[in-house]
Amino acid sequence: MKNAMRNIALVITVLLAVSLVSCGGKKTAPAASSSEARSAASKTIRVVWWGSDERHKRTLEVIALFEKANPDIKVSPEYMGSDSYWDKLAVQVSGGTAPDVIQFGGNYPDYVAKDALLELNKYKGNLLDITNLDQDALELATMNQNLYGVCLGTNMLCLVYNKTLLENSGAPLPKEIMTWEELRAYCLSIAPSLPKGVFPMTDNCSNQANYFVYFMRQNNTPVYRNGTSSVSAEDAAKWVSLWEGFRADKIIPDAETTSSYADTSIDSSTLIAGKAAISLIWSNQFGSYQNATEHELGIILLPSPETYANWIMPSQYLCVNKKSANPDAAMAFINFFVNNPDAGKILGNDRGISISSVVREAIGANSTPADQKLYDYYAVATTYTKPMDPNLPNDQEFINTFKLIHQRVTFGQLTVAQGGEEIYKLIQRLLVK
Repeated sequence: MKNAMRNIALVITVLLAVSLVSCGGKKTAPAASSSEARSAASKTIRVVWWGSDERHKRTLEVIALFEKANPDIKVSPEYMGSDSYWDKLAVQVSGGTAPDVIQFGGNYPDYVAKDALLELNKYKGNLLDITNLDQDALELATMNQNLYGVCLGTNMLCLVYNKTLLENSGAPLPKEIMTWEELRAYCLSIAPSLPKGVFPMTDNCSNQANYFVYFMRQNNTPVYRNGTSSVSAEDAAKWVSLWEGFRADKIIPDAETTSSYADTSIDSSTLIAGKAAISLIWSNQFGSYQNATEHELGIILLPSPETYANWIMPSQYLCVNKKSANPDAAMAFINFFVNNPDAGKILGNDRGISISSVVREAIGANSTPADQKLYDYYAVATTYTKPMDPNLPNDQEFINTFKLIHQRVTFGQLTVAQGGEEIYKLIQRLLVK
């Protein structure tokens, strides 16, 4: 895995060079296996994903493009926000009614353990053209030598700020690199300049559990590594205390405001709603966030990047339901989704930087200003990374319960120390569940 992530970083460096060239020599991807797709004549497949309205729009356009190229395959789309996605999918998998093609995150191993995903090795080289796909990225969805999904792109956590809002308020822009204490001091300094009701920073204590993972990696207490966790109750309490301190300083919203915004997409974002100047997002979300506002946005690194706690990670995967009645048609769709350059131009970097060299070239040659900011961020941020750790087992349960614990602290139902103890107990319980 370590070599894989380093090689992906090298791929990103190549992409940055491509993005600076307007249009080089044109290349075309090997033709999609239309004849093989047509072997699944008059088939209907269900495809499910989560995301913002912008992602839904782009994905539906690609589905229309696929159906035009493969008239014998009908795609029935199912999509929703991330908040309800996993609960519904768990019910569908349990009841045997899950869609044919399923979008996953880093929790796909939990569904491999449930024997819910189809092994895809037999498709490599035929229905899945791997000619231009990064081998290292394919390995990210490989367990016990079996491929269970196709990685759609790479991703990193980042901090985004509203450049227009800050400039209009007369506040200085944030530095690209700050320590945690410098970030706190910066937020305190700009608070008096911001309009009433606008906070310097979003409360990102619990909406993204990977921020907690980042903090724990900075403190050499990884949440999950080599089958165990190094996090103690006291370690977890440091994270809770940090954010309660921010709340006491009034540089993040009060409990009531925070509870009104999930801050998982543009539709529930305090940044886009104009309630905060700085927020944590995944890098692949930057384009949709920029498209959702007339204000100009900027990107900076996570606090104290010199600790090398950030990581390059797969953004999402497309996997095939093991009980699919039309697995060949499902695989033909995935192949088109990741390999077709016209599909790639539509999707852009919404699901991360593509693992296809041909698609990267197609996107890079027509990059937007938002794309270029993303590439510039990667150019710096990838120099401060180390290999990612695996997700904690029962990852989605951890994410959901982790958020609930923080909500209880925020509303005064738990002390900081009790919150740390609850997080510790949660991790220990999921390790053996």
